[in-house]
Amino acid sequence: MNILINKYNIFDFATSELSHSAFFSWLIKQIDPKSYYSLEVREKGLELVNECLKTHKIKPINGLGDIDSAIVERELSHIDITAFIYTKSGRKIGIIIENKVGAQESRKNQLTDYFKEGTKLIEEHFKKAESEKIFIYLKSDYDFDDPLTRFDSNGNVVTTNFKKIDWREIYKIFEKSKSSEDSILQSYACWIKKKYDSIENKLNVSHLLLPNEGIKLLKNDHIGQVHLIKEIFAKLFGDKKPFCGKKDESGYHRWYYLSDLYLKLGTDKGSPWSELWFSEESDGLNYFYRLQPNVPEPLLHARLGYWGSENLIAEKQGLYNKYINLIYKHGLSNLKSKFKFNPNNNESTLSAFNLIGASIEELRRIEELHLDFLSSVRE
Repeated sequence: MNILINKYNIFDFATSELSHSAFFSWLIKQIDPKSYYSLEVREKGLELVNECLKTHKIKPINGLGDIDSAIVERELSHIDITAFIYTKSGRKIGIIIENKVGAQESRKNQLTDYFKEGTKLIEEHFKKAESEKIFIYLKSDYDFDDPLTRFDSNGNVVTTNFKKIDWREIYKIFEKSKSSEDSILQSYACWIKKKYDSIENKLNVSHLLLPNEGIKLLKNDHIGQVHLIKEIFAKLFGDKKPFCGKKDESGYHRWYYLSDLYLKLGTDKGSPWSELWFSEESDGLNYFYRLQPNVPEPLLHARLGYWGSENLIAEKQGLYNKYINLIYKHGLSNLKSKFKFNPNNNESTLSAFNLIGASIEELRRIEELHLDFLSSVRE
């Protein structure tokens, strides 16, 4: 088959959530015995359905021969995809899919509302007969937080009944379809492969620290910036996973790892930047770690700063001097940038160093030193 389809891929143009939902709806519909599509396409549809069942630890459908009928609906009660499947062995399966290509949830209770509405749709369709209910959050891009959790009105973390299928699992489903004889299937397989490679490159620390390619990835991309911050602070993060996300009063996204530790992203207007924020203390010495492009030079600098009101200038100046003396005492040679303290700004840069050319081990050593220093001055 002509592989030129890879160069002019329809999914490079059909990038919206609606377009991708249409593809998945079409694919699931092909498991119906009345489908006239190729066996390859029909089996891929069943593989996707069985992956949905697998996430809920429900036994798979035993082949296309067991399918009696499949009904697929779009935008029922605003839900992206709703599928009702009958098997010859007597199973009734309802699948609710919320599909996201790159967007975050449009509102904080969206999955909770879709679970209630989806349950109602499935029970009404099967006339309250016994059925298997499957709720899937399908995401073909990177998530900074756990989309299946949210904060309730009391500030507690609650979990939805959805299960997630992410870009890695989607890629596994379609990996072998890059050479498919079906043009639609092949197009999507090539698109998800490109998406998979792009995200994995941004999560590759050694690649991020390359002088040219790394800068290109980091300069305008939150995924690489956030991942590098997490790698530098590996001791702090450990095996912690993000459990919840929300917008602050200024509309910026926060992704929490602990109640007092979160990542914060700026807007995509101008020069993007990413920050790691620590606990907000009553003494006003809130501190954060920022990755930010240095214009006009194509270099990326890491900046660690305190945030506080002007009446804390003297105290911050004292802490700044102590920290700089401590760094020099340890002889950390990769600190190349000049230290500055600007008393006219609430934001004060404590350290700035060129990431390019420095190893992760060196960067971790600086940040561990700084965290130890902060712990000592707060005691």
